[in-house]
Amino acid sequence: MLVSWEWLNEFVNLEMTTPKEVGAKLTVAGCEIEAIHTITNVENTNYILDISSTPNRSDLLSIVGIAKEISTLLNVEYKLHKAEELHNIKQMIKFDKLNQINSSAENIYYIVTLIHNIEIKESPKIIRNKLKECGIEPINNIIDIANYSMIQWGQPIEIIDWSEYRDKAINELSFNIQEIDNKKTLTTNLQNKIIGTTGIHIQDEFTLKNTSNSICIYAIIPPRYLIRNGSKLLNIRTEASIRYERGLNSNILELAWLDTISWIKKVHPQATFDTIYTNVINEQKSAANKIVLRESKLKDILGPTINLSNHVNKYTAQKILESIGCKVTQREQNLEILIPDHRAQDLMREIDLIEEVARIYGFQQFSARLPNLQKRPKLSQRNKELKKVRIRLRSLGFSEVIHYSLINNKDTNNITLKNPLVIEYNSLRSKLLDNLVDSFSANYKQNNSNLEIFEIGRVFTHINNNILEREKIAGIFGTNPIRKSWNTTSRKMNWFEAKGIVETILFNTNDKIEWKRNSNCKNKLFHPGKYASIYYDQQIIGIFGEIHPKILNKSNISTTAYGFEIDLVKLIAELYCTVTKNIIFKQYSLFPTIIRDIAIISNTNITMENIIENIKNVETNILKKIELFDEYEGKQMITGTKSMAFRLFYQSNNKTLTGQEVDLIHNKIKHNLKQNLNIIFR
Repeated sequence: MLVSWEWLNEFVNLEMTTPKEVGAKLTVAGCEIEAIHTITNVENTNYILDISSTPNRSDLLSIVGIAKEISTLLNVEYKLHKAEELHNIKQMIKFDKLNQINSSAENIYYIVTLIHNIEIKESPKIIRNKLKECGIEPINNIIDIANYSMIQWGQPIEIIDWSEYRDKAINELSFNIQEIDNKKTLTTNLQNKIIGTTGIHIQDEFTLKNTSNSICIYAIIPPRYLIRNGSKLLNIRTEASIRYERGLNSNILELAWLDTISWIKKVHPQATFDTIYTNVINEQKSAANKIVLRESKLKDILGPTINLSNHVNKYTAQKILESIGCKVTQREQNLEILIPDHRAQDLMREIDLIEEVARIYGFQQFSARLPNLQKRPKLSQRNKELKKVRIRLRSLGFSEVIHYSLINNKDTNNITLKNPLVIEYNSLRSKLLDNLVDSFSANYKQNNSNLEIFEIGRVFTHINNNILEREKIAGIFGTNPIRKSWNTTSRKMNWFEAKGIVETILFNTNDKIEWKRNSNCKNKLFHPGKYASIYYDQQIIGIFGEIHPKILNKSNISTTAYGFEIDLVKLIAELYCTVTKNIIFKQYSLFPTIIRDIAIISNTNITMENIIENIKNVETNILKKIELFDEYEGKQMITGTKSMAFRLFYQSNNKTLTGQEVDLIHNKIKHNLKQNLNIIFR
């Protein structure tokens, strides 16, 4: 917003300061000065301040609001010299507060009237000059007066050409909510005819023309969301719509409207006014928002001033808050604050008041020294276990990476955002591995091929129409060649070696971990024949496998890579349990182990898990371990079959087993396999 220094000087005495000093004060207080321009003419030199205010400070979109802010920061008198003059004008005007304008929207404040016998011509020089200094081109005397009031008071004034509708009464005007594309917006209507979108656009039929002699003039405070919706639907943003969206107050509404009427009367002495309709009942609408400010909280948040001996106390806070228009009452060590209407949009909580005190007192006046901690904060058990996971991964050669939780929607299972900031990040991720593969490919193209990376992050999925947020860990690795010693040939990592690394990541949970082929898994990242689901206590907690060659070939990656993604919540829960549960030791057996081998030929559809499960189904307490030590599928085998060899370890805890005892159990196992799985023994 462009602000004239001379115009500000009408409301606050700036003779003892300079634009540069005021600009520095405003910037420190959170109202940034983009530039200061100098305008020199025959009469004098003026300065134009280009001011940017924060969205929560709607009061700073006016000359009056900025003058009040400068008055508070510089501790100089603020003079609203027009208030008494406008109050006298109000006493001479007839307001109709019984009959109201129809409106389908709630919480609308308005003042509306008709003015006849006007003449469209050039506006007074003082108005034209001030508008030009603020970057607004003069149009005619009526539009210029409305813009002048908007810049001075921050309240837009709407003008409608009424020349063709002099037979219509003002109460035939209405404000109605219209729904377009499932969004509500506000329109101004004359009976069944739409005049325009309130605060944004007026139909050509109702815009002011050079021949206009009657106008409808109104000031309105509509619900902000209706103006915001209308502005987005029409893709139009005006000086008026910006002020409507930020929020207005009824006290300024009356002053701006009265000032506009006063100027029109000066420029058009012959003009006549109809009855004025308004629903602004109270002459001064006081805010009902009361906030208690605790002195102890004030000192805790702000800390000491730069001399380290003083704190801002409640008396200083009271003086500062009263300077911005708050009514303050002392309640023992606390202050009870009544927020003024013009600051109700941004002073809503106790912390807002503390920030306001610090802002006006001066942020630079407080010590920037960090407090001395009496003791180091303790890590939660979850963070301790998470730290262990990170340490283990780094010790295995992994580097940690971080990606956005927002991604471009490539998967219909992803959760799409209704209003993304940019289309490239329009969804929440459901997997970590997708981003890891992209990062791996990008690094590979930069000749960083020996890369092993992991990420710990959150993923989002739909579960029974609810959005579930889970923390997971994922990694991609296996590109580093393996060699047993310096003089041997390097080779690629195989599937079982990669699986061993994942088992190492899983710490001491291996006794409860199972690796299974999951027919329901449709993850296109993995090679269809080289992946496995990871189960813990019969529940799936993750997936591991070889990255599909087609995906690697797209990035010209010639090596093999493996990936995993594991539910971190379940993993940490198990790690925590291993720390907190009672560990019971049992004595190992002192008696020898007897080993028996089983060599079989089975159908290729029969998995190793099926065979081991059938072996375990035989009731016995002397079978301690089962190992697969050989597997063969090739030309020497009948099509659709494979050869496998298992080693079974038998041992008793209280005696030396005999061959007959072991053979009895061993034969039962063979019989069970042949009967259930139709297996042939070699």
